[in-house]
Amino acid sequence: MGGNVELAGSSVESILDGGSIGAVGTWVASSGADALICSSDNYNNNNNNVDNEDGEVNYAVQNEKVYQAVCMAAKEASNVLGNACVKVAVISQSEREEKQNEEGSSAAFLKGLFGNDNDCPANLCEALGSNSLVLKHGDLFGVPGAPPFVGGPRRDPILREEYVLRSVRLDPAFKFGRKDSARSSRLAVGEAAALMAMGICSESSSSKSNEATELFVTSLPGEALTDEEWSAEVERAMDSSSATGILFETEFASVPSLKRLTDWVATKWFPAILKTYEIATIKTGARPVYASSPEEGKVEILWQKLEDFKSVNVGKLVIDISETGMTARRQMIELGGERSLQGENVFVRRLADAAAQAIEKGLAVKPIVVVPVIEEVPVVPEPVVSTTVASAGTVVKEDDSAGPRGAGARRSSQRSRGAKRRKEPSSPEEKPPASSGE
Repeated sequence: MGGNVELAGSSVESILDGGSIGAVGTWVASSGADALICSSDNYNNNNNNVDNEDGEVNYAVQNEKVYQAVCMAAKEASNVLGNACVKVAVISQSEREEKQNEEGSSAAFLKGLFGNDNDCPANLCEALGSNSLVLKHGDLFGVPGAPPFVGGPRRDPILREEYVLRSVRLDPAFKFGRKDSARSSRLAVGEAAALMAMGICSESSSSKSNEATELFVTSLPGEALTDEEWSAEVERAMDSSSATGILFETEFASVPSLKRLTDWVATKWFPAILKTYEIATIKTGARPVYASSPEEGKVEILWQKLEDFKSVNVGKLVIDISETGMTARRQMIELGGERSLQGENVFVRRLADAAAQAIEKGLAVKPIVVVPVIEEVPVVPEPVVSTTVASAGTVVKEDDSAGPRGAGARRSSQRSRGAKRRKEPSSPEEKPPASSGE
């Protein structure tokens, strides 16, 4: 895949006073873009601006200015591209972002400051319009292009988180609140935003509600998703917004004993999750109480709430374990205004760890990844083009019969040159005098 990258920038003051808004629209119109992705990542790390006479940096005011400048530029780009363009707003789940989305207090402050009520949207969602897709994320980590090891080569190397947490989980955004501790890789968020801009949610969102198109990205340990797995994950996230949707699904090559794996999930894994901070601090509303195994291969986690000093069953998370995998689905008992169970996203995130632990403990076998076989095309070598005169023409083999040897001549007798001549005795009586040792 290839493409072109064009970069443009402007100062915050120039956008807020309207000086460079027209240039933003002209630049976007000339690009011929089919999709628009807007994000405000890392806008609060500005350490070079001084806003008061004492030389102290007022980060609160500066952050509001930067965020509103991004929103104003996004609104101008959205108006230029029109409704036919796919628009994706990438926002965080932080308290500050949620406060802006609900109240718009910072926008009201800047509207009064600059005296322009039409150019200061409250947030990115309002800037892009009501027909935009929303992609939310947790605490971001990872830097594109960073080396895989922390601190260089070591005897015990440490991998960076973006190389460990490569798997991705998508959920409807309404499940996550401000207190949920979710983490998202910048690489995963960028890939999810690009796929949404390419229309991966167009078919699913046509039959779902607008709230289902607000997705939340969570990074999990594992391998990166393929294109087919991304499509399946988006479809699963859309379906999980219903009262009986599938929340988690994983595959195994085989399970040696369904009874052992079922007992481990119900008696070992569930009590450990029940003691975590996210679940233990639930004080109001329904909460998970206990897990039971009504039959082999099924674990039910029950949610209850207290009404008039009586325990009332609200719903349960059903975990189905088979020879080929494990799935988790929500089952609402009391169909009120709630569409999800409080704290269910914690169990769903930890189910990915449970699958990995089950493989490490020998309770399940890791599926074999089938690598597609690429047929090797035989390479026909090209004829060698030589530039020498001898190889360019016809080489005539020399005749071995030429020369004196070819005519039958043989080497002459042993040459005396260089050899010491010795006088041979003429008769056997003549012998060389014997040397005396005396």
